[in-house]
Amino acid sequence: MTAYLASAGFGPTAFTLTLGQDTVTGFGGDTINALMTGTILGTTAQFPTLTSGDSVTEMSPGGTLNATFNTFLPFFGTDLVTNLTLNGISTFNLSNVSSTGGLVTLVGVTSRHRPR
Repeated sequence: MTAYLASAGFGPTAFTLTLGQDTVTGFGGDTINALMTGTILGTTAQFPTLTSGDSVTEMSPGGTLNATFNTFLPFFGTDLVTNLTLNGISTFNLSNVSSTGGLVTLVGVTSRHRPR
């Protein structure tokens, strides 16, 4: 899914990532929510929506990424997210809701402001 959050003059926008690969471009001050959701292949459970290959770009400062993981499911103790592109995000709020602990690894993450 590709989403362009807001055009100039409309102000900050909130967007929720999906279980698939997402490409999101915002124009500053946006909130990107990568919450737990869904059913995959008939299995109902809470899966993270910040997934491998996701791309989030904020063109101006002030963006916030809220991402939730549960390392208990589906891989029991780890969650590996690769090929991420995260540009211009000012605030990262990352949480792991697993009651058993575990490791979340994000690979390819960048956080810098891109000029317009």
